[in-house]
This record gives sequence, C-alpha cells and structure tokens, in this order.
Amino acid sequence: MNYVVSEKDLRDETRIRALKEAANINGIYFVSNTNFEPHPNAAIQTQMERLAIEYNNFHLRHSTVVNGQCQVGAGSSATVDFDGELYRCPYMSGKGDGNFIKLPTEEVKKIIEGYMHNRQYVCVMRRTLKEQ
Repeated sequence: MNYVVSEKDLRDETRIRALKEAANINGIYFVSNTNFEPHPNAAIQTQMERLAIEYNNFHLRHSTVVNGQCQVGAGSSATVDFDGELYRCPYMSGKGDGNFIKLPTEEVKKIIEGYMHNRQYVCVMRRTLKEQ
C-alpha cells in the first residue's frame, strides 16, 4: 500500500502511524513517499522525505519518478490518503473507493484485488504534468 506524505503529517505523525499499523495488521506492506513534484521549501521536503523513509516497511526511499515516468504503482497496489480514503494511484483525487480504516477487512481485500487485476491504471505508464 502506498501513502503520500503531506505537510499535515509533519505536524501530527499519529495518522501515518495508524495507517501503517492498520495495513500491517492486515498483512499489507506499507510504502510511503513524497509528492511527485518536490515541495518548494527544501527544508520541508527534507522533513517529508525523512517521514517517508521512517514509515516505510522497508525503510528505503521509494522513488516516484524515473526518467519522467511515475514509478509508484510499480511496487504498490493501493494508496490511502491522509483521511483514510482508498485509491488505486496516489495521484488520484476526489471520491475514492471507501475508507481503509472503516471498511471491513473482506471489503478492503476485494477492492485491492480489483486494483491488482485492473491494468487500466498501470502507473509506470503515467508521465509528469510537465511532459504531457
């Protein structure tokens, strides 16, 4: 599962910690990263990168872009936003597929299995806004 660290996480790490624990309890690896476009403030970007590494099951940096192409979906099947909303890709917005924390385990499994079989959103094929 992928999570994109935000400035809100710098003020309160309890949400990201709870999401990681919930994912791990359900046998799901938790991978976090920073936004596709770096924060304009280098100090804030560095702090967010620290959190992304700290709350990553592998404690390694998870690159979001290689040669201008999004790589996030290459190793993750689902994204949970800061409110717990479940998405196929971390750069989607709007209405997701339910709240990861509130959904029953069987429903979460059903949604994630759907993501794994639906190749409509193969993230490795997405490009940055600058290259479109």
